Amino acid sequence: MCLTRYIVIGLCVLLTSCVSPPPPYHPNQSVKSQISITQAREIVRKNTTLMRVGTAVKINFKSHKDNSKFEEVVSFRDLVKIGSHSTGEHSSVWVYNKDGDRAILITRTDAEAKNLADALYVLSKAPMNQLCIPEDPSEQAKFEEAARQYRTQSVKPVLPEEAWKYKVQADTTAGQKQYDDAIDLYGNALKVAPWWPEGHFNRALLMSNVQDYCSAVQEMKRYILLAPNAPDARKAQDQVYQWEVQMR
Repeated sequence: MCLTRYIVIGLCVLLTSCVSPPPPYHPNQSVKSQISITQAREIVRKNTTLMRVGTAVKINFKSHKDNSKFEEVVSFRDLVKIGSHSTGEHSSVWVYNKDGDRAILITRTDAEAKNLADALYVLSKAPMNQLCIPEDPSEQAKFEEAARQYRTQSVKPVLPEEAWKYKVQADTTAGQKQYDDAIDLYGNALKVAPWWPEGHFNRALLMSNVQDYCSAVQEMKRYILLAPNAPDARKAQDQVYQWEVQMR
């Protein structure tokens, strides 16, 4: 009788160990030699939403303070803990931001979860200047032509009403320190009026507030290209130099 009981207990332990999920996976420095920054960015792009030039990502977080859920654009630099685990039915990646809030990204397989965790880890450890995505040459050429035409106009165009609406909304959200929303709203205005110098200038400053120095540099350079003789052009160029140091 005792022997039978021990056999049953042994089988239960064996079965439990067979169905138990594997321990959590934590990427480490070794993955940096296996996945390039370009490859990591593409992996993240397929699984979530990259923002601006690829130095930040949009993720749904759960607050550690009150368990409320919120969507946030977070810099890769602010992802302080990254890992993955499998529950048997699905696999997921968990990340923490610098405030201790947690997000869970669901994937189909354990291999995909580990791959995404590795990619996020690589991007979180990469120098900011290496995360910058170069401007598309054709788009840059189009902007340079628009800037040339703007500079030659003796009477500058009036900001269209649609762009003005976005400007007012951007100024309002920036005043409330909702910098990412303000950046997006200025972006909407600049889609309507890409020749608007003030929009590029203000958007650059907002991007620096969220430490997206790569994007800030691109926007400030556009401002200088549109208004090279502006009273603050020298100050704007000096600001570019300072941001380039912070990108290293």
